Amino acid sequence: MQYFSKECFMFYLHNSLTPTGTNLDQCGFRGCPMLGHSYDTEKARHQQIPFDSSNIAMTYTSLASLLILGDDLSRVHKKAVIQGVKSLQQADGSFVSVLEGSEYDMRFVYCACCICHMLNDWSGVDMDKAASYIVQSLSYEGAFGQRPFNEAHGIFIDIRYSKQGVLGASGTG
Repeated sequence: MQYFSKECFMFYLHNSLTPTGTNLDQCGFRGCPMLGHSYDTEKARHQQIPFDSSNIAMTYTSLASLLILGDDLSRVHKKAVIQGVKSLQQADGSFVSVLEGSEYDMRFVYCACCICHMLNDWSGVDMDKAASYIVQSLSYEGAFGQRPFNEAHGIFIDIRYSKQGVLGASGTG
């Protein structure tokens, strides 16, 4: 028995987009469509509330899910999402997960690069800063940490090489 159709899931994801009002720095995908709106998806789609900003990991996974499901992303305000990504980059080249502030590390650099790649718009990432952040995360052990001067972890080797491929695809890697 099928409980959810592909169309139903795509509808859910599209309703998780933050409104593209006056503050484009907050644009992207939320964790769920009802966040902050007492289970009212119609209200959530059109009304921005304080701290109602996107999450870079949710934006990445939502866009990837929509593409996997065959969505053409025509209902996604791409420029607004890219502006939302751009607003999350820090001075050292890393990214925070939400505009209000959070941890910053390699995971969110990866999310930002993937979002820009999926939307075919690299204006949301300062490539020199992102590349510098990645290179500075190389530890004395010969592997990459979650951020500069952290101990190395095997998983970040995969992320770093994935980013090199993505950064290379943008013409800057």
